[in-house]
Amino acid sequence: MMISIIGLGLIGASFAKAIKAKTDHKVTGFDINIDVLNSAIDDKTIDFIGNDELLSQSDMVIVSLYPSATIDFVKQNAGKFKSGAIVIDTCGIKSEICKELSVVSAENDFIFVGAHPMAGKETSGYSSSCSDLFDNAYMILTPLSASEEIVNLLRGYDFSHQRRLSFEYIMFSGLNDDITAAKELVKLLHGLECRVNLIRFHKIP
Repeated sequence: MMISIIGLGLIGASFAKAIKAKTDHKVTGFDINIDVLNSAIDDKTIDFIGNDELLSQSDMVIVSLYPSATIDFVKQNAGKFKSGAIVIDTCGIKSEICKELSVVSAENDFIFVGAHPMAGKETSGYSSSCSDLFDNAYMILTPLSASEEIVNLLRGYDFSHQRRLSFEYIMFSGLNDDITAAKELVKLLHGLECRVNLIRFHKIP
């Protein structure tokens, strides 16, 4: 698999280092700082310095930028993503990003997944990144669609050295809180060692 990572700060570079340390996937790095890119090549954090051709070949794109920059990057490069590619952001806020990029992904035939890795440090930047930043940490995923594709991707990941995979399932009255919805959820997750947290939706006052 080819994975492009946009932004090689603490989070993005830690993703790159974890992928290189624990998988055989190839990593392409993008950053506005050429010194960071050169360091990432020298450290073998990434295999390639990114360009449009490599971006278009990527099966997954992890965008590790500030929220407004994330939206801008995805919109500006939407036509370059490979058909069926999975594009993930790492921002702590989700509503605006998911609202904006759900439309863009549908129009350009890629899958957007809002994500929030629950990990960090008091320091930032490439120099603070490490391959074990996400060990035993949760990562919240908010897929907008294509749940089956996301689950199948997770099936191929080794979680043996992590906490058990968890899913947050929000139940809306009369929509997905009946036995039929429960059976569909069981079918979707069948064979995947995981835990499901059922959350009943409450209206916000």
